[in-house]
Amino acid sequence: MKLKKFFSILLILGVILSLFSIGANADSNYHIDVVTKDMTTGEIYTERVYPTNRPDLPSTRSSNSIIGDMDREPLDDPKDSICYIESTFSDGSGITGTGFVVGNNIVVTAGHVIYDKSGETGYAVKVDVYPGHSAGKGSPFGKFNSTSLHVTNNYAYESTGSDITRAYYDIGIIELGTNIEAKTGSWALEYTGYNFNDVFLNQNFSIIGYDDHGINSSQYYSAGKVTGVQTMINDGIRYYLASHVIDTTHGTSGSPLHQGNTAFGVHVMGTIDTPVIPGETRTENSDLVINKLYYDWIYDYVDGIL
Repeated sequence: MKLKKFFSILLILGVILSLFSIGANADSNYHIDVVTKDMTTGEIYTERVYPTNRPDLPSTRSSNSIIGDMDREPLDDPKDSICYIESTFSDGSGITGTGFVVGNNIVVTAGHVIYDKSGETGYAVKVDVYPGHSAGKGSPFGKFNSTSLHVTNNYAYESTGSDITRAYYDIGIIELGTNIEAKTGSWALEYTGYNFNDVFLNQNFSIIGYDDHGINSSQYYSAGKVTGVQTMINDGIRYYLASHVIDTTHGTSGSPLHQGNTAFGVHVMGTIDTPVIPGETRTENSDLVINKLYYDWIYDYVDGIL
């Protein structure tokens, strides 16, 4: 009798442990492999992080109207939370782009603004950030140096083939040594789930970013409708791209795709980039859409968890 009771207890314990195991395995699937560069030491390392799975939030999306026409318009009053970025690579080459402040010392941009996949240079050796910069008014807050850079392992090492495949992972995070949000303000982020078409297709969005004139660049505003959506699933995570005819230039890479002061995506690819299919002519721009995984990953840096 005692032996039977003993085995019953073992059976119950086994069921409990298996439930915990299932839960642990489910949590372990919610991860992102990150390639980080410490800009102080130059060390580059890859780590698997498990972002805080934040509760779903109600949508803040509004039916934002297009201001002006579909062409890019210079902003007479530049937004402080939009940043001009200059990146320098080990071979002496450079790239300029756009980023946007999302909280504390964190700036979001396109991965290719800080990590070069086109050659063998990889991470930039220097990344300078100028919040609110414009050719006419200069840099009201000065220049900030990056202390750490982050891109996904999928972008840095795993994604091969066409630009469209890499575009799903083309997001970067810049950490600065100073909390600039107190001076510049910040953008709210919203992520997209399975209602992707309802949120994006035929909806009006705007982009604020820089032109490609180097330090003489200014902020430009453009707006239009999202005309197409693409989805890819990798390791159980759904990734999204939004296609549109909103005007952009090379310096616009990293700009927020937004409504009001809420960013839904990051501009990553223009019509003059490598075709999706060899010989195909692209007629639309593409933006990475912030999904739940990217959202939680970014805010873990903002909140100081990572």
